[in-house]
Amino acid sequence: MCRVRVMTLWRAVLALWAAAAHAADPKALVAHRDNVYQLAFTRDGRWLASASGNQTVIVWEGLEGKVAQRWQHAAPVYTVAFNPHATLAATGSGDGRVMLWDLDRQGHAEELGGHASPVYCVAWSPDGALLATAGGQAPKGDNACRIWRLCDRSLLAEWSVHKRPVYGLAFSPDGKLLATASGDGSVRLWSVPQGNAQLLEGHTSDVYRCAFSSDGKWLATASQDATIIVWDVTSGRPTVRLRARRAPVYAVAFSPDDQFLVSVGDDQHVHVWSAEHWGAVASVHLSHAALYALAFSPNGTLLLVAGEDPRIHIASWQHLLRPKGP
Repeated sequence: MCRVRVMTLWRAVLALWAAAAHAADPKALVAHRDNVYQLAFTRDGRWLASASGNQTVIVWEGLEGKVAQRWQHAAPVYTVAFNPHATLAATGSGDGRVMLWDLDRQGHAEELGGHASPVYCVAWSPDGALLATAGGQAPKGDNACRIWRLCDRSLLAEWSVHKRPVYGLAFSPDGKLLATASGDGSVRLWSVPQGNAQLLEGHTSDVYRCAFSSDGKWLATASQDATIIVWDVTSGRPTVRLRARRAPVYAVAFSPDDQFLVSVGDDQHVHVWSAEHWGAVASVHLSHAALYALAFSPNGTLLLVAGEDPRIHIASWQHLLRPKGP
């Protein structure tokens, strides 16, 4: 009788362990059939958009795999971003087109304007009044960054300084600065809308995505040179240079509370650093292919990553930070 009770208790313990392990394992959203280049949430977390090389953007409702809308391009889609009001989304594609999609009208599309080369990045100003778009093509192409007014869909400014494509754009939280990251190895901080630019030099190869901290103090940049530089926005000087492995870094993001910096890249890992002392906190293998994109859920509880594996991996943020055993 005692043996039966012990076996029953042991089975219960094993079931609890299995359930805990299953809950900790990353889930995935599956619908794309090609590389996923960028992920974007609405501020309320209701919608997630994923831009893919299969010429589509998928809008997911929740994170249980429900496809709410599917937007079709005629070329690979490299970038997607929602406006702050979650009424519009902007996309950029390999044919140079910038499209605006109306969420309330089931993805009614409007072409905002075009570039003569692929569009790799778009970014909304914090108030949603402006949209920045950029891209380019080597060795010569349309490497300009354009600023559009959304009220009348007009072109406010065009800045052509970078010598190679612009892969990353980010507005500062107060909307006064726009960061551009380029294949020419440089990063620039532009005053908006005046267009005065501060040159940030430190990378030795292509610079891909960039991200501001939510307090606007730091700008993080990801590079082909296998490093991340965190810049002091006020001085324009590097605060720290981070290197996890000898592999290109494709995307960076600060956690919503600014306590951590996260990166993904060619080494298939998610790397986490403490923003307090810039020490490494975690390095987690989440995919068997290069990772191009990452996004925090707005409440900061989940981290999503994607790349050459068309699945979008969903991981608990607390699970990623959990110390690993020996």
